[in-house]
Amino acid sequence: MRCNRCGAELREHARFCNRCGLPIASQPAAATGQLSLGMTPPEARLRRPSRPLRHPGDPAYGAPAPISRPIQRETTVLNGGDPLDLMPSDRDVLSETPTEETPTAQGEISELPTAEYAATPNSVTLAPGALLGQTPWPLPIGVTLLDRFQIVAVVEAQPDAADAVNTYRVVDLMGYARCWSCQTEHGSSAAGERFCPTCGADMLGHEYLMTERRDAATGDDTPPPLAMPAEAGASAVDSFTLQDRSYVIVTIEPETPLFPFGPHISAAGMSHVGLTRAGDANEDSFATLTVNLAHDSRQQPLALAIVADGLGGHANGQEASRLATRSFIERLTRDLTLNFILPTGGSLPPEEAVEPALRDAVTAANAVIYEANTQGAADMGSTLVAAIIAGDQAWIANVGDSRAYVLDEAGLRRVTSDHSLVEQLIVSGMITPEERYTHIQRNRIFRSLGGEPTVEADIYRQKLTPGMRLLLCCDGLWEMVRDPEMEHILRETPDTRAACEALIAAANAHGGEDNITAIVLRADA
Repeated sequence: MRCNRCGAELREHARFCNRCGLPIASQPAAATGQLSLGMTPPEARLRRPSRPLRHPGDPAYGAPAPISRPIQRETTVLNGGDPLDLMPSDRDVLSETPTEETPTAQGEISELPTAEYAATPNSVTLAPGALLGQTPWPLPIGVTLLDRFQIVAVVEAQPDAADAVNTYRVVDLMGYARCWSCQTEHGSSAAGERFCPTCGADMLGHEYLMTERRDAATGDDTPPPLAMPAEAGASAVDSFTLQDRSYVIVTIEPETPLFPFGPHISAAGMSHVGLTRAGDANEDSFATLTVNLAHDSRQQPLALAIVADGLGGHANGQEASRLATRSFIERLTRDLTLNFILPTGGSLPPEEAVEPALRDAVTAANAVIYEANTQGAADMGSTLVAAIIAGDQAWIANVGDSRAYVLDEAGLRRVTSDHSLVEQLIVSGMITPEERYTHIQRNRIFRSLGGEPTVEADIYRQKLTPGMRLLLCCDGLWEMVRDPEMEHILRETPDTRAACEALIAAANAHGGEDNITAIVLRADA
């Protein structure tokens, strides 16, 4: 039986063509020349196009999968004991890399000529002691060790010295003997075959990690024994010593994705005037905007959140926080959110664009309050703590003494640093952390929105994990509720809205001496 695509002779009971990888089950029934009575020819049927199976290691699900790609046909001569000066010009002469001018027949299957590699004298490589002291460090791309492991990329290279280590990505030109995917033993009978006839995996394009160590001189020609590194463990594929270098080949273990189908972000916020200021204006403002777009079973979240605590007393503070919140959200909606949700968009903003957008939004919030102060001869300002979540990353900004906390498996920790006199005194060791709650100048801050034409925000970056909570709050919460109690509330209250209610209730239970505002964002797999 032959493959209907490439014409290769198929093995008995094979599920995939060992030459082009086509599943045997998809071979057209009409190829046999026989059609059962009433059978519709395959080309006449309407069917949904087949889709490749994907697994959690797929790059589309957020974690690197083992790379499978054709090997670059570049081979460097390092055999026979002939010392070669392997300069780039020499490697260019030895290169057999096909060019774009190479003609390819329509419909021809591009394949890796593995039999040609095995028979090419240029692929014979390092013989022990042959090129002692003359082999380049690190080895160039294209070099093949033991006629088997070919270097396709240099991952890391250290200066040449005793015990120095280089790291490479390599492919196994003898990977046909045992399939890396299904572990089926094929032996030497499969030489020249690229795809596993059992599972269809690319047996020769799979990459491994190779470490190369320069061994210290022993005073004789005997290479030092190779010690298998403890971290290699069961992932070790092979180890050997050539000349004064030791090599270990290990599998590349894909990281388990934290969010196999992308994170889902839920957010809630709540504000309360407090107990002692009942009847007065609430000088706090907050805003949240959460978009969870899903495509092809993968979620892409984009969330914005801000808490602003107004300064200047009553109406001035209320107006300052309102201006800060609205201008901040307006700027980010224009710069990030619209491009994400438009039909022509659909992809999250690139990571390098998020921090500048966050800084621009803080600048816009500062400018609108500063302008209002200039035109109206007012003296108002606002603190700010804000976050942008894009995918599985969060960017956090703060100005003043409003805070951001993160709760994960390790516990609750404060992300931001207060721009206040008390914080400086604690850092300098002049007062204890506990005195921050009672110090006579605990409300004096050094940085706020609206006081100067420009303001500098501190920016922090946080990678999300499943179940992580991000808390944004004003000083009316954290001054009333200590960190251990906040952690307990967040752990015992998974729902974001209920968590905000519980936090504010706790602040009021401890006196409620200021306006209280909290936003809780939660990331779920």
